[in-house]
Amino acid sequence: METIRLSHLNNAFRVEGNEKRRNLELYSISVQEWPAGEATLKLVVVDEKDVPIYSQPLSPSQQSEEISIGKNFGFYDHLSVHLRTEPEGSPFQAQVHFK
Repeated sequence: METIRLSHLNNAFRVEGNEKRRNLELYSISVQEWPAGEATLKLVVVDEKDVPIYSQPLSPSQQSEEISIGKNFGFYDHLSVHLRTEPEGSPFQAQVHFK
């Protein structure tokens, strides 16, 4: 399993396709710092043509620090994973766990 840290300064990562990798399994997201006030946080997965193919609002849970995603995405060229805030630029810190 791999982990990448995202924040309001670096809110996305891109996975390139190759002979060994043609899918991305998102396991979970651990949010260390939630956006303040009324700001919201959303997970968005974007395909090769910059079209959103999956979106999930994220919210704090008192049951666990980790938010389970459990989704698998197939792709050919590349796939991008974004954590977006509304309003844009609201500070946050999170780790995305994937394989």
